[in-house]
Amino acid sequence: IKKLKLSTTSYQLQANSGFTLTELLVVIAIMGLFLSLVLANYAGQRGIRDLRIAQNELATNVRKVQSFSASSRDTANGSVKYYVLKLDKASSNGYDVQAILSNLQLESSLERINLPPDIVISNLRLEQPYGSRLQEYDCVQIAFALPFNKVYIDPNCTIDLTVKDPVGLTSLSNSLLHVTLFSTQANTTRQVVINGVSGAVTMEQP
Repeated sequence: IKKLKLSTTSYQLQANSGFTLTELLVVIAIMGLFLSLVLANYAGQRGIRDLRIAQNELATNVRKVQSFSASSRDTANGSVKYYVLKLDKASSNGYDVQAILSNLQLESSLERINLPPDIVISNLRLEQPYGSRLQEYDCVQIAFALPFNKVYIDPNCTIDLTVKDPVGLTSLSNSLLHVTLFSTQANTTRQVVINGVSGAVTMEQP
């Protein structure tokens, strides 16, 4: 009889050693909360990472277009007088490399450079002349002249017309352009600054 009672007690302990439905639901809820926090943190970090990549690539591409100008590189359509980088808020998910040929015709589609999916060009602010009050524009063209790599920043995206007016073109060289990139994932910004006087390109956090 004692052995029977002992085995019965042992069975009851084993039967009561599992999890109840309530305990399982609580554990699942905690795991779900933890997973959501991890995913939210990952999304934020991805946005910051993409923003840093976009900032680095924009600065690199400005320098690349400068190098095209410095090396007097031509296109398949003829010799180039100016290489141009076009930044347009209307197509804020990327920007274009263009050229003005020796006959002053605009070659508008040398290369399209796309930004990461969650990054956009949010602001184009220009000091013109350098040191003046910042003004915001929707479209800007940065032209690099051959062979001296001089920088002209046109806030109206009409550089193909402006180059035909030497006096008007000269006024575009005394400029400082602030390009702001915005991450919709991380809700933060970074800047690339192009100095039209020195040709320097710097990366900043506003």
